[in-house]
Amino acid sequence: LTLDVERYLETWKEAEEYRVWEKVPYDNPYGSKAAMLEKLALGDDAAARARVAIQAMPSRPQRKSSRNDALTNRIAREHPDILERMQRGEFTSVAAAAREAGIQIRRTPQVAVGEDKEKLAKTLRDIVGPEEFRKFAAVVIRLVAEDAAST
Repeated sequence: LTLDVERYLETWKEAEEYRVWEKVPYDNPYGSKAAMLEKLALGDDAAARARVAIQAMPSRPQRKSSRNDALTNRIAREHPDILERMQRGEFTSVAAAAREAGIQIRRTPQVAVGEDKEKLAKTLRDIVGPEEFRKFAAVVIRLVAEDAAST
């Protein structure tokens, strides 16, 4: 990560030295550094550091994006300073870093499926509300009827 950030900063130093925005693209130069940054959507140094940090993270096997991935990406975009602290291990979890950044985390309700089916039904009703629960119950009744018809 440090090498990538240093390389990024060195590249910008050279770009500024040669005023590349006056030369590229060759057929229609950007004209100014600000215009080039806007056109390329590079953002300021903090945003660039966050992008480099994300790209430098070790690759993981492909999988569906998780809540932690989404939070980490948001922290990288909006709070690169907290991302750096995460990478140094200052937080016990991604959620702790998100709280430090002031990001509200919505918890997904969890329901234990046990022997007491009435308790399960009441808990589901409380979570989703009466109207959605009626829709769910209608689906359950239809599936039970389909199962009974197929046996």
